[in-house]
Amino acid sequence: IPGSPMFPSDDSLDEIEQESMQQLRTAAKEVRKIQDMFEALALTPIAEAKNANEIDHARKAYDELLLQQMMKVDGVESHGKTSIRTWRKEQLRHIEELHAALDAVKRKEVQAAKEREDAFANLF
Repeated sequence: IPGSPMFPSDDSLDEIEQESMQQLRTAAKEVRKIQDMFEALALTPIAEAKNANEIDHARKAYDELLLQQMMKVDGVESHGKTSIRTWRKEQLRHIEELHAALDAVKRKEVQAAKEREDAFANLF
């Protein structure tokens, strides 16, 4: 999973950009915390888990907390600045990639369950 976007130093930004960039930096830090807390467990296939409920809880928390950060990032005002819009889009893209990784694990599990059911049904 790619890392979060790199932001420019405040030296190259005007006051309005600095405020928006601070909001984006804060959201990026929160996303990293969410990843640190939940990502490894959330992306663990249930078949490999000792506790499926723990995996399910981690996935729900990961999904919800990432969604909250996506909404915060989406709410950052660009003040008509192309640079802020670009950085905001990069952060949103990063969060979407994290969601996509979780969705891919879930899709694999659904497909594997379907294949097991089909194999079982073919026994009779």
